[in-house]
Amino acid sequence: MTVINWRCESTPENDAANDRYYERGGVLIHGRPTYWASEAQYFIYWQGEVQRWAICDSSSFAAVKSGQYPGWAFKEDHKHLCQPTGWKEAWSGEWQEPELEVIFRSASYHKPQWDDQLVQKSIVTVEFKGFSMKELNTRYDLKPSQVLQGRPSYWDSTGIYFIYWQQQMGRWAICDSKCLEAVTAGQCPGWAFRSDPGHFANACSWMERRADNWAEAVIETAIIGKCTKGLKVELAGFSKQELNTLYVEKPDEEIQGKITFWDPSAKFFIYWQSSMSRWAICDKASIQHARSGLAPGWAYRTDSHHFARASGWMEVWGNDWKSSTITCTVLEGIVRDHTSMVKSEPKEEEKHKSLSVEQYRMLVQKVYAEKNPSKLSDVGHLLEKYKGREHELYRQVCEKYEMDADELAATAPALSSSESKPEAKDETAEAGAEDDVKNNVFEDGEVPDLQPMEFAVLIQAAYEAYNPKKLQDLGRLLQKYRGRERELYHEVCQKYGVHPAKFHTQHKPEQG
Repeated sequence: MTVINWRCESTPENDAANDRYYERGGVLIHGRPTYWASEAQYFIYWQGEVQRWAICDSSSFAAVKSGQYPGWAFKEDHKHLCQPTGWKEAWSGEWQEPELEVIFRSASYHKPQWDDQLVQKSIVTVEFKGFSMKELNTRYDLKPSQVLQGRPSYWDSTGIYFIYWQQQMGRWAICDSKCLEAVTAGQCPGWAFRSDPGHFANACSWMERRADNWAEAVIETAIIGKCTKGLKVELAGFSKQELNTLYVEKPDEEIQGKITFWDPSAKFFIYWQSSMSRWAICDKASIQHARSGLAPGWAYRTDSHHFARASGWMEVWGNDWKSSTITCTVLEGIVRDHTSMVKSEPKEEEKHKSLSVEQYRMLVQKVYAEKNPSKLSDVGHLLEKYKGREHELYRQVCEKYEMDADELAATAPALSSSESKPEAKDETAEAGAEDDVKNNVFEDGEVPDLQPMEFAVLIQAAYEAYNPKKLQDLGRLLQKYRGRERELYHEVCQKYGVHPAKFHTQHKPEQG
């Protein structure tokens, strides 16, 4: 039974939610186990349609089972429960980001928990209990600068014991500093080791030395995570190996108007070069130059996009610069790219194209329909809130769901002349169209095979036109009719006396 210790520093209103949660594998919601507080007052469950975890009170369990999504808190970054960042809680009538500590425990009789490589990279602190050799029962912290046999190592606070990867054996082990020289030379000494190549945070499959023999260890592990309330990323692909490491947001260190991101050794940092309108990586020795407004660095982006984007990097190569293919893995937090606030050279397709409010509406709907259908009902309200700034709304939505705004905008339908300016009605044509409807020219069979997200956009458009109050139920309905969106669309059209094919022709996502 997996146990999660949940402790929040800033939730006086929901203090009861700070508890130890136990896995209930027999109580599944959307195909995943639930986790219940010690007195079963609160539980953590998976919100399937929106792909995220949430905390709810037990009185709402029936609503959850029926397909609704109530909750006092939810994890907006859709990532593993062991990661404390990304949570939002209902506090003082608003959704706020709390200060959290999450301890995710597992015992030797549990199945392996840590198979996801992205989650593995986010593990910084692991605590062991149960080894016969008492000195091994301690906390081990990631030390990315100490790479042993091809992987970063984890060390205890005394600097004596460490966890390292035995490349020759293909497994993790715990050793002491007296053998560090042997480990560096590629040998495999140790006081405990895993019997499989699984991640060391798994409590199962550990072996330990007992009375001159190797025996199966009965232990417990705990992954300890504290909320940084910021972004943590890993960059890879630079020729200068020191740049391929973790970078963590440091909100109290601003340079040239933006916060900086530092590696664990505090030797390198990512900062904003305001004069160049781009991000760069620099070393601490040049920090005064960077603070003065100059642009030193070992690598820089060729555009104004957020540094978390994979492409667009240049790095020092001898006495010159070369283009590099860099990958960025977001380990914690959410990338918030305020590119729209940066003055940069627009792409060729944007120079000659100004999107209308209706085009932005359709693009935002397209993103939500694909990534988070429950938000479709909010599009009208959001457009009203961002009136005159629809481009900002569109950019923010694309950034949140990691979609390329420029590429998607290139697919925006061009407005027809009838939509761009009013024209005189052709009474003969209009009368003919009415006759077509009366004669059932627009048959159900003429609605083409659309993608589920396209039907979702049509259904939303119907509710916006005929019954806006139903928009709040849209997420639940799309979940209920998952795989049968066409059927739901026809039912909605029938209810409001709308011809499905004609309504599709007027509102279909492919054209304005």
